[in-house]
Amino acid sequence: MKIGSIIGQSTTALLANKGRSFLTVLGIIIGIASVISLYSLGQGVKENVVGNFSFLGAKTITVSSQPIAEEEDTDNEREGGDGAFGIGGGPGGGMGAFRMRPSDPTLKVSDYKDIIDIEGELMEYVTPEVNGNVTITFNEEDLQFNSSGVSSDYFLMNDKEIEYGNNFTEDNIANSENVVIFDADVAKEFSDDSSNLIDRIISIGEIEYKIVGVVKGEEAENDDRPMMRFGGRNRNIYLPYVTAMNNFEQEYINSITVNAINEESVNSLAAKIEETVLENHEFDNLDDADFMITTAQDILDARNSAISVFTNMLTGVAAISLLVGGIGIMNIMLVSVTERTQEIGLRKAVGAKTRHIMIQFLIESILLTGAGGIMGIIIGKLLTDVVTNYVTANAALSLDAVLIAVIVAVVTGIIFGLYPAYKASKLDPVEALRYE
Repeated sequence: MKIGSIIGQSTTALLANKGRSFLTVLGIIIGIASVISLYSLGQGVKENVVGNFSFLGAKTITVSSQPIAEEEDTDNEREGGDGAFGIGGGPGGGMGAFRMRPSDPTLKVSDYKDIIDIEGELMEYVTPEVNGNVTITFNEEDLQFNSSGVSSDYFLMNDKEIEYGNNFTEDNIANSENVVIFDADVAKEFSDDSSNLIDRIISIGEIEYKIVGVVKGEEAENDDRPMMRFGGRNRNIYLPYVTAMNNFEQEYINSITVNAINEESVNSLAAKIEETVLENHEFDNLDDADFMITTAQDILDARNSAISVFTNMLTGVAAISLLVGGIGIMNIMLVSVTERTQEIGLRKAVGAKTRHIMIQFLIESILLTGAGGIMGIIIGKLLTDVVTNYVTANAALSLDAVLIAVIVAVVTGIIFGLYPAYKASKLDPVEALRYE
């Protein structure tokens, strides 16, 4: 018997019970749709994570404070300044007495300078960051902005172009001069023409600062980077880090960011930085230290790992749906064998061989799961499109997801159709003809 004839007979048998056939493959449809949508969304989220963190660059190394929590002690209290800058990234204004907490920064300027002195020509740029908020009074209105005390390298490593004025000079930093650079959106708060702001004087608290530069604005629609730490991506003001520390009475810096000269130098440079800062802080290893070192790849790996765990968990749920659907197909095929016992006996009596009967029922099972797979792919694509409208992920139906769905459907049909097909092929034709 030709395979085409067997497929035709199998199709006719399935179409004779359309309602039952559809209900039989419902579990397969749900499982395949789940696999398609979850796989596509998972890949989309991963790509989105990579895109959001790609601005860090594969060459970036960040040294961050990671204070060790200790028992509270009144000896750890110190007096805060009355300036407009929040110590350790807190809100502006007088702080009064406060207690050292595990969130307080631990890095010092000496760490930054020792990193600069690392030998081997491994680094391109390096900058400390002193983060917080400031309040600037303008036209009798208090305006709050994010504030970063940085070096001139900060703008170079972050591709921030100074549109008007100049970057910080060595004298600005070395002499702790009261100068400031505005982000584009900050500048718009003060003037419609940002070029007019250069050399103007503003007051932060009781201290006057001269505006020496304005950063070129970044178009949001062409910028896939996440928002900055304290809010809008164009709402920072920048001061020389020494100025920020001196005027706002801050002893520590929040972080040190380093750009390696190339991607190949990242690991060796990170190891040298770790050795340098461990020695400064008198720790034997990074696990016990009061600081941490991360690279852009570390961040991506952590995000992708978390996404993979979540995706795998949901895929497991989809696999359960496929298992239930497969069991349903096997049960219905067994019922079909029972209902068609006389048909099987008659076919065997007129010359149908055992393998022909087995192949027919196996093909029926594969056709059921194949149809369920196709409908599952279509529904999975629709689900992906709907969910994509509500999450930040450029998910799309990929060839990998389709291939996985097809393979899963065929394998499910073979596995769960094998036993019913075998049972049908082993029926005795005489007994089958007598069956009522």
